[in-house]
Amino acid sequence: ILQGLEVKLYLPEDSIIKQGEYAYSMFFLARGECDVTVITEKQKEIYVRTLKEGEYFGEVGLIKNCKRTASVFSKNYTTCAEFQLEAFTKLITEYPSIKDSMERKISSDYTDPWKIFILKVLDYN
Repeated sequence: ILQGLEVKLYLPEDSIIKQGEYAYSMFFLARGECDVTVITEKQKEIYVRTLKEGEYFGEVGLIKNCKRTASVFSKNYTTCAEFQLEAFTKLITEYPSIKDSMERKISSDYTDPWKIFILKVLDYN
């Protein structure tokens, strides 16, 4: 696992991931805080939440094989461990329970406006 991690340092207000980009990695927040925002269907940027030390983000794009569903910006001097797609794929192949746990978190915890909008569109019929 450690071989797949790369330490990344970010300045205040740096963009770590942007909504709509392809997902090639996920991040573990080691030090600092990050804000999560989403762009709504009306192109309005909405604050979702603040991530704290010890949390991870960026996993949705890897697990669902989709583009980023939110943007994440550093609030202060931030240290993250970036976990590349290849290492992530190897990890969840060897330990499928990790993927299951992340999928449960995605289903239960993420209630940002973009997710709500997509679910409404999919449930329209």
